[in-house]
Amino acid sequence: MTSLPLPPVAAPYQLPFHYGALHQIGVDFLVEPEPVRDLLAKHHPALSAAEFDGQAVVSLNYQLYFAQYGFGGGITQEIEFNVIAHPTTEAHRLPRLSYEEYAHGVDQTRLLGIARVHVLCDNPLAIDAGRRLFAEPKHPGWFETTMPSPNGPAGDA
Repeated sequence: MTSLPLPPVAAPYQLPFHYGALHQIGVDFLVEPEPVRDLLAKHHPALSAAEFDGQAVVSLNYQLYFAQYGFGGGITQEIEFNVIAHPTTEAHRLPRLSYEEYAHGVDQTRLLGIARVHVLCDNPLAIDAGRRLFAEPKHPGWFETTMPSPNGPAGDA
């Protein structure tokens, strides 16, 4: 098997990208597969929705991260809307898994993954890097969040 060279990294960026701190909260939803199939056909036509006991999975993934750059530090918030999917041409290689097995990492084929559909982000630099380096569908967004924090008041929400 011949490996193809990776494309050059777009200036002014460099890889790997190092996070100074990363906070992440992800939530998966089991949903009816037909609307998810339609969504993938529009955004990622070479992918098919993974199905677990007849249901597809969409996820929301909130991230708050800090990164240090040559000019100083930057804080970024973003939320990704994703579909758990696989390459359509490799469907014959997929194991039969429950969602719980998938979520616990039982799939050793590594054919199941995240297909990004939409990303909202509050940092213009991160939007540009996501688009230019990873072809992410990133768009400007604004966030006001409330979440549990070890530096905040105790609570049960």
